Amino acid sequence: MITEKCLEETDMFLHLWKSNYEVWDLGRQPDTGIYIDHVNIENINSQGWGQGHTDATGLGLAVECVAHELGFLSDDAFLERVLTTLTSLSGHNPDFNMPRSKNGWIPRFPNSKTGAYNGSTFEMMPSGLQTAGVLFAKTYTSKKFADSDNTSAKLIVQYAEEFYQSI
Repeated sequence: MITEKCLEETDMFLHLWKSNYEVWDLGRQPDTGIYIDHVNIENINSQGWGQGHTDATGLGLAVECVAHELGFLSDDAFLERVLTTLTSLSGHNPDFNMPRSKNGWIPRFPNSKTGAYNGSTFEMMPSGLQTAGVLFAKTYTSKKFADSDNTSAKLIVQYAEEFYQSI
């Protein structure tokens, strides 16, 4: 039996991660940084942006950090992408207004462009998963840019803390 490797293990891992990241990128609304709950890779032009997904947005923030650490994103691109998402989540994007329940929970499926309520429930689990991603991005950014005076990095940490305190 003949076996042949096409790629070394590290190369295979990086190829798999980069391909995974490219799919996540297709599911990210660029103006708000909110992720949707599915990606139609067969017909990307028919992508529905009305249904954002808070769980996926939390995971998407973690994915952005890993992509940056693996070198798929420059510092500037990473900071811009994460700051865009946190600007929306923390209420600093005037075009994105996501409602909260009386307990601070967020809806599972807000509109990814506007934050408008889509009639989905306000739930603890999506709020928790999104918050986990926000805190992951905050921790990663504060450690990665600890010796930096970068304004975007400081805003990421600030907006992440504001979001966390709002839950």
